[in-house]
Amino acid sequence: VREGSTSRALEIFADLDRADKYVRRGFTEFDFRYAYGRALVQSGAHGLAKQHFERCIEIRPHFAPGHFNLGLVFSHLQRPLDAEAAFRTALELDPESMEIRRRLMLQLQANGVEAEADDVRRVGHEIHPDSPKFAPARALSR
Repeated sequence: VREGSTSRALEIFADLDRADKYVRRGFTEFDFRYAYGRALVQSGAHGLAKQHFERCIEIRPHFAPGHFNLGLVFSHLQRPLDAEAAFRTALELDPESMEIRRRLMLQLQANGVEAEADDVRRVGHEIHPDSPKFAPARALSR
């Protein structure tokens, strides 16, 4: 995404957010907050994106991508324990997701929880045996 188009998109979102104009345009609050949060992440405005993803989770607590994106935001905001918790919730909601599992595994490693990270990797390998993301460490060292 070009920088100019991202800033223009953010201007449009901000305008639609004023006085809940997004409702008149046919958006649900959930869809609007989720799209706005993703645009804010692309622009690097993680603090503002956090607010939108948290509102999405209030509206739809079982929406795994909302928790996943909140985890990404917490990672960027240097809040590793909050990121870990968000990724855990996302994985509970969508245990088959390779990307959620990978991010939780990486966050656990970063948080120094190696044994649990290895458990997450092992289950990932059982679910997705052909994925190199979850291959046992010895297989990677060849």
